[in-house]
Formats: sequence, C-alpha cells, structure tokens
Amino acid sequence: MQRSFALLAQSLRMSERRIGIHLVRAILLLPPLAALFIVLLESRLGRGWGQGGLVLAEFLLVAAAVQIGLAGSFFMATWLTDEKEQGTLGLLLMTAASPATLLAGAPLARAIQTAWLLALTAPLWLMAIPLGGVSAERILGALVPLACLLAFASQVGTFFSVVCSTSVRSSLATLATLLLTQLFPAGLGTFSAGMLASGTQHSAFFQRCVAVSEVVQPWTIPFQAEQRLRGLAPGVSLLAITTSYLAASALLFGAACWLFERRLTHEPASRAGRLSRASVRGWNLFSTRGRVVGEAIAWKDFQQFSGGPRLLRIRFAIFGALPFVTLAILLAKNPQAFQTGEAWRFVGSAMCIAGWYSIVLETLIQSVRVFQCEVRDGTWDTLRLVPQTLGELCRRKLAGASRGLAAGALSIAVGALVLLYGELFVLPGDPWAELQREFTRLRARTSAPELVGYGLMVVLGAANLLLTSCLLSLRINPWLSLVIAQYAFLPTVLPGWGSVALGSLTRSLPLQTLAATAGVLITALFARLLLRDISARLSESQPPK
Repeated sequence: MQRSFALLAQSLRMSERRIGIHLVRAILLLPPLAALFIVLLESRLGRGWGQGGLVLAEFLLVAAAVQIGLAGSFFMATWLTDEKEQGTLGLLLMTAASPATLLAGAPLARAIQTAWLLALTAPLWLMAIPLGGVSAERILGALVPLACLLAFASQVGTFFSVVCSTSVRSSLATLATLLLTQLFPAGLGTFSAGMLASGTQHSAFFQRCVAVSEVVQPWTIPFQAEQRLRGLAPGVSLLAITTSYLAASALLFGAACWLFERRLTHEPASRAGRLSRASVRGWNLFSTRGRVVGEAIAWKDFQQFSGGPRLLRIRFAIFGALPFVTLAILLAKNPQAFQTGEAWRFVGSAMCIAGWYSIVLETLIQSVRVFQCEVRDGTWDTLRLVPQTLGELCRRKLAGASRGLAAGALSIAVGALVLLYGELFVLPGDPWAELQREFTRLRARTSAPELVGYGLMVVLGAANLLLTSCLLSLRINPWLSLVIAQYAFLPTVLPGWGSVALGSLTRSLPLQTLAATAGVLITALFARLLLRDISARLSESQPPK
C-alpha cells in the first residue's frame, strides 16, 4: 500500500509540472463556457428553450462522457505501453512491487487527473439549477453513472495496456471496447428502426435487432445518465448499474494483475526489445529489395508516427464504415432519402468533411513531432551519420510521416465523386449541360492567372503551416507550438493572399498576372526563410567524428 501510494504521488507531481496538462484544462473549459453563454443569450433574448438549465446540463453530460472516453482510450491505456516502448519497464520491476501495486498506482493517478479535468465544470453544473429544467437530485443521479464509467474506462485501459505491446494498439482496443459497450446498442437500434421504416425485405432480422437494443441499451452509461437527468425511468436501478460496472472494473483489474505477472515478470530478459518474426521477415525482405537509405528512413517514420501499414488499414476501414453510419443516421430521419437525392449529398459531404479534418489534424500533430522527437531522444545525430544530405533527410522524414494521410485523401476523393454523382445523375436535368454552365460561370468570374495564383497559394500556405509548426516545435514545447502555429503562420500567408486579392479587383489581365506572380513569390520566400531557420536549428548539434 505504501509503494502504491508513493507511485501515485510521484505520478501526480510529474503531471502537475507539465505545461500541457494546464493547457488541456483551459481548452476543455472553453466549450462548456460557450454553451453557457449561448443558453444565457437565448434566455435573455426571449428565444430560449424554456429549460435552459436542462440544455446546459445535457451539453455538460455529453462533454463529460466524451472526455472520459478519450481519456480512457488515449491517456489511461498508454501508461504501461509507454514503459514497454521506452524500455523502462525493468526499472519498475526493480522496485520489487507487486503487480497489483504497480497497476493501482499510475492508472489511479491518471484517473484522478481525469476527474480533476471534469471537476472544472462543477460550477457550471451548479449554474444549471437556477436556469430551470433540472434539479440537484437529477444532476447527482446523472453524475453517479459517469463515475462508474470513469472507473470502467480506467480498468479497460489498464487491461489493454498490459495485453498490447504498443500504445497505438492499446488505445485502439480500448476505444473499440468503449464504443462497443456504450454506443453500439443505441446505434444498432437506430439503424434497425430506420431500416424497418424504409420497408426493407429483412424485417424479421431488424425487429430482433431492435428487441436486443431495447434490452441492452438501459445498461449503457450514456442512456442511464441522460434518462436520469431528464427525470425519466431508465429501466434499470442505479444500484444495479453501479454494482455491475464496479464488478466489471474489479474483474478487469484482477485479470490485468494476473496477466502482468504471467506475461511480463515470468518472461526471460532476452525477450526484451526483440523484434517479432513478422517484423524480422519483413525487414529482411525490405533490405533484399535494394531500397535506398532514404526510403528506409521514410519507412521508419511511417512506422513510428503513422502506425505503419496495420494502422493505415484500420483508417481505411474506419473511413469505409463512415458511409454506412451516415446512411443509418439519415434513414432514421428520412426514409425517402435515396428518392430525393439527399442521401448522396449527405454521404459525400460527410466523407469530404471527415477526410479534410483528419488530414488537417494529423498534419498539425505529426509536424510538431517529426523533428522534435529525434532531437529530444538524442537520435538526430545518429540519423545524420547516414549518407544523406540534410534536405534529403528532412524530405524523407516528412514523406514517411505523411503516408498515413492516404486514407483521408481517398475519403475526400470518394466523397467528391459521390457528390458529383448525386448532383449530376440523380437530380433531374441534363448533367453535361449543368457542367458546362458551371464552367462558363467560373470563367466569367475568375481569370486564369488569378485561379492559378490561388491554387498555388493554397499549396504554399499549407507548406508554410507545416514548416511553422516544425520550427516552433524545435524552439518551444511541441504541444504549445501546435496552438501557436495556427496563428503564427498567418504572416507568411497574408501578404501573398493580399496581393492576389488586389490583383483580382482589376480588370487588366497583365496586372492580374503580375499580382498572382508576386503573391506566389512572397509566400515562397517565406517558405524559404522557414526552411533555412529549420536547417540552422537542426545543424546546431554536429554529428560525432
């Protein structure tokens, strides 16, 4: 018990020293404050829903459930896998602490940190009471299932951190388990009800699915918390929910302790850090093909930052399942969506938006890690020993880390084709005449130099955003640079955009060409300056002679 408490206190002290945890607290507090502002504004203008407190409490409930799910998947499920990947698991075993002590120390600290993040919204929960529509008893009745969900998510993450060998696998397994146990019953019921409403031929099968969903859904935490917050009967008592989830958490903790002792402490030391047979076979095949060193560096970054081919296949599977999920949501609301053409627009827009945001978010996250991890871990000097120039080395690293964007790019392309098909071939009218009218309208509004200038500016603007985040990650905290880079790259883009916009105001073709050329050159100059600064920053540590 004393060792477990010492590990808990040490984990809490280390987390409180990080700037990132305080930044996360500030970011997570912004959406609830925005919701409170909207509720107060609607009530002030007399256009409120009549129950502003209930609306605010429901938003806080959804935000808390999402935060618990994300924390369980990407925060609690990585503590032991991080030790495995960094090779520091032996230091934990040298403390002579039991598996139960180790598994109760660090995961409990991460659960407490998550609870602290959720406690930031406690004043907003209290402010929901005087706004009307909800009482203190209902709020307490909704918070108790959330506490059970936090305990369950913590133990699910702990279990998979013991079972899995990498943080990516542990996070994905935890996320899939939480989605399967908490959201899948409701999604199954909604999809089955939508298919029944559309008059499908397999009505008996979907009726059974609806019946199963009605039995399982009352045992899920989101359904329980929402029903208790609204004052409705959830179908299962609070004691039964609390007992079942705490018992499941205890079983997962016992299984994690048994597996930790069985699979880690009883294995010989020679297995530490050994590559699997599949990895050795793949690397030998990779080497015998005569690939260049630069391609090997790109492959290493693809494995390190994008998760490798396995995670890329998982991304393709997620984007492949997205059309069916969006169709299920749409058919539940409008069974005649295919006849009206709304289904094609809805699915295409969802795929384009999901692919776009996945590319943007992953680009920002990977750009602050691709060089900073090498400098932090002290492996940059080793990489500079390979027969590659600095520019070629940087290009190979960026190319390898960006291979995971293929899934998002394919989603955008397929979504655009679905939108084009829905607009041209489903809706009434001549599709080719409609295309010709659109091109004629575009040519009347925009000249060729202006269009080319804007296209190049988009590419150069994305490059400047990438280079700015890379540069800031080498100078300050990488996650703080992620926030600053969104605004710091604006000076590298605004002058060029301004020159192209000024050129578009004139009717003279030479002036438009000159303005577009100047805008592209200005933005390219900023990109060149950023590249020189990054090269100087990376060249500060010379490789050993």
